[in-house]
Amino acid sequence: MDDNNWGIYIKNIEKRIQKLVKNNFYYEVIFLFSNILEVELRDLYFLHQEACKTILKKEKIIFKKTKKTRIDELTLGKLIKKCDIFLKNKSIKTELKDFNKLRIKVVHKLFKLDFKKTEKEIQAYIPKFYKLQESLIDISISIRKNLAKYEENKIFNDFLREKHFKVKKNKNF
Repeated sequence: MDDNNWGIYIKNIEKRIQKLVKNNFYYEVIFLFSNILEVELRDLYFLHQEACKTILKKEKIIFKKTKKTRIDELTLGKLIKKCDIFLKNKSIKTELKDFNKLRIKVVHKLFKLDFKKTEKEIQAYIPKFYKLQESLIDISISIRKNLAKYEENKIFNDFLREKHFKVKKNKNF
């Protein structure tokens, strides 16, 4: 989540979630969780794509351009599938799919639910959601750190290569 969205989340959304939970409005919490997850996954997807582009460009690896995906228009389920490509942790993938199943149940099958049973299911899921959110933030931080490390190493290696070639040229004269 970028800094602007993080500020909105802390200032407004998390406080609202806490009020909803305190007053047992668990169905409403799922709607906010869905929005949070969409923002987290979109940002993670864009970050991953930018990291790939940066590395490919610096390594001078050229790929054929393909049609750009309008990630902001994807449903949460399709966004989860897109992110599934680069997420390696199976428990995170499982948690994303479990959340989506719960969301679909609450959003699309509301009139067919046992309300009390589903409320308990949502209530039990709340700590799992925060753990999932933390895991996605950790992945985002990891991508940023590794990209920064890559860029530092690339600059250093380019510098060494440049110095090495200059030394060789000078020896030949």
